[in-house]
Amino acid sequence: RINNITAITNKGLRMDKKYKDKIHEAQVPLYGIYVYYSNDSDLLADMYEVDAPTSFKGFCCLDHEKGNVGIHVPHDNGNIAIPTLGHEVFHAAMFIGEIVGLEPTLSANEEIAYIITWLTGWVMDCVDKDCKRDEKCRASKKALQQEKP
Repeated sequence: RINNITAITNKGLRMDKKYKDKIHEAQVPLYGIYVYYSNDSDLLADMYEVDAPTSFKGFCCLDHEKGNVGIHVPHDNGNIAIPTLGHEVFHAAMFIGEIVGLEPTLSANEEIAYIITWLTGWVMDCVDKDCKRDEKCRASKKALQQEKP
């Protein structure tokens, strides 16, 4: 399994300039799988060459050939729907498990749980970075902080 992981880690995407500021990239610790997050559903769908779903609040993409995963969970001024985040991160973790050969069961699923934990924190960090780049989002957060007693 280690050789497969090593081979996969060398297959990150060379992102086009149009993606650089709007798509976040990271490697999942231990497994080395590249993951991508974007608040922009059309951009992520374009990157994965799929049609962006219009009836879903989020989606997840798996590129079997390159061994990477894309996640879209929209946020509005830094506010993200936690149930949707959990749903999409679960899919992403299962995709990663498939890529590296994990076989989770009811009694043996700790690896998937760790991947879910890491992905959730990473996506929340991405949302925070997006917000820091966006003046409207920063103003909204500042206003909320000033309202607190």
